[in-house]
Amino acid sequence: MAPLTRTLLICITVVLLYKVLIRYPIYTADSPIESTIPPVNVFPLPPSEAWETLRGQRFPAKLWQKSSSEISERNQERIRSWRLHTPYLRHELLTDASADEYVRERYGAYPELVEIYLSLQVPILKADVLRQLILYADGGIWSDLDVTCHAAIERWIPEPYRNATNVLVGIEFDGEQFASWTVMAKPRSSHFAAVIRYIVAGLQESAAQYQTSISGLTMQTISDVVNVTGPQAMTVAILENLRLEMGEPVGFADLVNVTRPMLLQDVLVLPDAAFAASQAEWPKDRGEYLVEHHYEGSWKNEGGGYL
Repeated sequence: MAPLTRTLLICITVVLLYKVLIRYPIYTADSPIESTIPPVNVFPLPPSEAWETLRGQRFPAKLWQKSSSEISERNQERIRSWRLHTPYLRHELLTDASADEYVRERYGAYPELVEIYLSLQVPILKADVLRQLILYADGGIWSDLDVTCHAAIERWIPEPYRNATNVLVGIEFDGEQFASWTVMAKPRSSHFAAVIRYIVAGLQESAAQYQTSISGLTMQTISDVVNVTGPQAMTVAILENLRLEMGEPVGFADLVNVTRPMLLQDVLVLPDAAFAASQAEWPKDRGEYLVEHHYEGSWKNEGGGYL
């Protein structure tokens, strides 16, 4: 290879790597949270409620789940675990068709967002976006099907935090991210408006990078699902939104060695024992085990679909 050609290839590689790391950095506990959320007027959404106003409202007693195929007996048993511990909990199980209809109905006044959601062809990307759209529009509990409930939802929020909490998340990886398989929220929280905008920006950026449309995105053209639409995206967006609203530093360092519930403004962060006990090897000093995620990873085939 000629020296000039080799130099040109090296330069192109460095530029591409730089662009990837700028948009999808490798976050650690010491990483600052940079502002990556587009301004509110860039992407319209239904208006959010002030966090002070939401504090006076109850969490909707409703469980949201989705299945794209027939539900296995194991997952049926897991669904029953929710009603076993919280009998009054309403349950809505969406299919592919009813999920599409839900988005059309709830976000019909925002056609750009509806078009983005409906155009997604990779199942896991679409499921990730649906989760955030539901939590923003209706609130309640989102939980993946491969999750067993071990405690009544009344026990999830300790008494001192009940009047101050609008969003409940649990740590998945210490110092790294929240779990996204189970999340509880009140509707119209600004934190989930921020998550939706962050995810949409990531999808648009991925499409532009590969000179395609959002409908043309594949698992091969998404740098990392976790970063673009998954738990890392949710974590970054919530932390950044907290930083903006609180006017003080909030970042991954706040998620290190959390051994008891921690309130960040109106977001209650639970230790990893709450939602990720098996991942954390069943710790004995970090509170109650609330749900158990079985890590079936039903989407992890090459097309981002279900196994």
